[in-house]
Amino acid sequence: MVARRKPGNAQGRPVPPQWVFGGVDLTTKEFFMELVPQRDAVMLIPIIQHTIQADTRIWSDEWGAYNNLNQLGYIHQTVNHSRHFVDPVTGVHTNNIESRWAACKATFKCRFGIPKDQLPSYLYEYIWRCRHPPPNTFYDLQTSGGLYTEDPPRQFCLSGSKSKEKVAMVN
Repeated sequence: MVARRKPGNAQGRPVPPQWVFGGVDLTTKEFFMELVPQRDAVMLIPIIQHTIQADTRIWSDEWGAYNNLNQLGYIHQTVNHSRHFVDPVTGVHTNNIESRWAACKATFKCRFGIPKDQLPSYLYEYIWRCRHPPPNTFYDLQTSGGLYTEDPPRQFCLSGSKSKEKVAMVN
């Protein structure tokens, strides 16, 4: 979630939440992020199927929208965040995507917040800057015409590190 109302004595105006859904390839560190109006299975499963190749190992928390990933051809493992952040038996965690969220939101805070209608532009800028880090940023900007004209790439061939299994993290 990118925006929410301030807790406590309800200071500040109510802000409707905007959900961002994403995943990280644990091997290549490639990632995707998408704005979604809700985070139920009807919304998230098509994004997962379009973005993450079948037979990929997916690590996630125990959010109910992910319950049927095994039946869809994924190897789905979960971590119960009410007990621990890294499963002591399987090693499953969502730390990489949580770190990516923190970095993305930090760029928004540096700008003292952003207008909700401009969130897609700022999100795409963040993704673009991550994919074109210094020292090539200026060159990449020149050669691309300075515009982000296409949706972020959504096809990942995810491969794991030790056993050549495919691994992705979804949150």
